[in-house]
Amino acid sequence: RTVGVDCTVYTRYSKQTEIDFEKHNQQCEPIRIIQMPQAVHDRYLIIDNEVWLLGASVKDMGRGLTTVIKLSFTPKEILNRI
Repeated sequence: RTVGVDCTVYTRYSKQTEIDFEKHNQQCEPIRIIQMPQAVHDRYLIIDNEVWLLGASVKDMGRGLTTVIKLSFTPKEILNRI
């Protein structure tokens, strides 16, 4: 990620997630974390004004067939629904 490009991750809280992001933010351009108020099973990737639905968790992508679908929702619409 280029310096100056914002990144925000919406996720459920876990101590390990907090530790991982603290380490990352010490070494790289910081990522902002927003804790989700509830569990969300689906994984969405928002890049600029496009929303993508990921068929597998990011850590498992590349291990097998994975579906990635571009959605017609705007980032604001999907974030309001979560």
